[in-house]
Amino acid sequence: MKTSMGRKLFVLWLGLVVAALLSEIILQIAWRGSPDAMNPQFNYNYLDIYKKVFRKKTVGGKVVYESSRPRMEKQVFSETKRAQTKRIFIIGESTAQQFNIPVLKEELGRIFHGTSFEIVNCGMGAYDAYRTRLIGEEIVHYEPDLVIIIVGNNEFHTTRKVNRFRYQSVLAKSKLFSVLMDLLYPPVNIDNLKDANKYYEDNLRGLFGAMHKNNVPAVICTLPVNYQYYNHLGDGLVPLKALVFNLLYFHFGDDLLVEKMAQSLESQEGLGSFVDYLRGKLHEKKEQYDAAYGFYRSELNSTKFPFSCPPVRNDLIRQIVKQEKIVVADVEKRFVQFVSDGISGFNLFKDNSHVWPSGYRLYTREIINAIDQHNRTADDDILAPIVNWQIDNITPLNYSQLLKEIEQDKSGSEHELFKLVIFKLVSTSGTLSLESIDLLKQIHLINKDYLSDLGVAKEAIKKDLKEEFWSRMFEVNPESNQLWSKAYCHMGITSMLLNENEKATAHFNKSIQLDKAYGFAYLFRGIHHFLAGHKQEARADFTQVSELMPDFGWQHELVEYLAMKHPSIR
Repeated sequence: MKTSMGRKLFVLWLGLVVAALLSEIILQIAWRGSPDAMNPQFNYNYLDIYKKVFRKKTVGGKVVYESSRPRMEKQVFSETKRAQTKRIFIIGESTAQQFNIPVLKEELGRIFHGTSFEIVNCGMGAYDAYRTRLIGEEIVHYEPDLVIIIVGNNEFHTTRKVNRFRYQSVLAKSKLFSVLMDLLYPPVNIDNLKDANKYYEDNLRGLFGAMHKNNVPAVICTLPVNYQYYNHLGDGLVPLKALVFNLLYFHFGDDLLVEKMAQSLESQEGLGSFVDYLRGKLHEKKEQYDAAYGFYRSELNSTKFPFSCPPVRNDLIRQIVKQEKIVVADVEKRFVQFVSDGISGFNLFKDNSHVWPSGYRLYTREIINAIDQHNRTADDDILAPIVNWQIDNITPLNYSQLLKEIEQDKSGSEHELFKLVIFKLVSTSGTLSLESIDLLKQIHLINKDYLSDLGVAKEAIKKDLKEEFWSRMFEVNPESNQLWSKAYCHMGITSMLLNENEKATAHFNKSIQLDKAYGFAYLFRGIHHFLAGHKQEARADFTQVSELMPDFGWQHELVEYLAMKHPSIR
């Protein structure tokens, strides 16, 4: 009897093994494609996040912690904290990573004499609340006197977590194992703002729990944004016609036509945020700043794929900190109050959410103010008892003086901004990028000659593209004629809007020379020709657009509008 049962179990076991092997063979044949884990960006997003941020080592007889996370700027601090030293950690996303540490030390130094500050920046580009939480749960064990948290811009609608064991175990190459792991521990996918905010809240509360458990003081910042920036990267829902007429209407100051277009689009599904953006711009242009602010906030709250912190998430931060008893530095509110019109825009930001280095003085002031207010009302003290604070040593921040500092920051930044233009062109789902035009206008303000002839700068950017992680992620070919045709076309659009006609012509011609099948270059060169009075050349370009872009059914409407702006060529 026992022998019979043993044989049955053996046969069953053998059958399972054979079935598994057959399944593996079938999956190996049917499941094509390179493994995700071979992509450095995949490792950065999903696998490296579980490694220790700091490793212990001995340097010159001293035990120190040294950062080991890829793409984190090298950070080193002693295992034993020095006397009269306050250790501050900054954790979060790229906004945290770019924090102006000298400004923070300078401001703190005015308040505390005889105290040194050891500031360890653990900010990581594109990190969300979950990844920030993992870092926070580690650094609470390194004797922090304060943790500054800046996170909320990267709660993307995408995969947040995967089953790392699927990629890192000894069975990682097995397709059957991958299938089983995904069934047992499926990826966490977020596809709407409500779920993104819920996931953000859960991880924020988990992070705060780690701070409370280890008696570590923490300050979380609300996140300011550039309200003047077109925040729809990756949207791809706005019709080309609307994007083109948006540029033309604002260029010619046709406010009534902007509103008419907004009314025609507001009933179309998925275009609510674009309509709010149009109306925000329109009201700002009319100096109706309160109304503009309201529309910009609505735009950010309704954007399908936000790449900056929507106001509703800042409201969520304010709500959570009251429940969790965490100090909040309301940086977003300070930015709005600091500018005279309440619209924080390109005067302070270099893109959608990253301020110029001097702009971190606003962050620093609000962090200090939040700690000061906490120490005046709470039983516990952050950094030092309030009697040791010399808060009066900080003079009021002057707007015009800060703008002067920011102007100095901008000097020489053309290369980095143009590299950002290329990123926007590569990552946007459409072929017309309003973000890139915004950025090109900023480059022109910094150095009006930069876009005349890229020359050496273009070659330097090509070299950088070979090193940038996002360039590898999008498989960008730095030598691609299509890429540079797109870049020259957007440079031409910008030059046209700035009334630099010779530059515009040269850029459009260069774009077409690089890619004769790029319809956008013909479209905007045709518009440019029309406005210059070159009717025959414009018609020829529009004919070419019709051949390359079958959906160019609004040619007649475009020509009528342009003719109205240049009556001599009706």
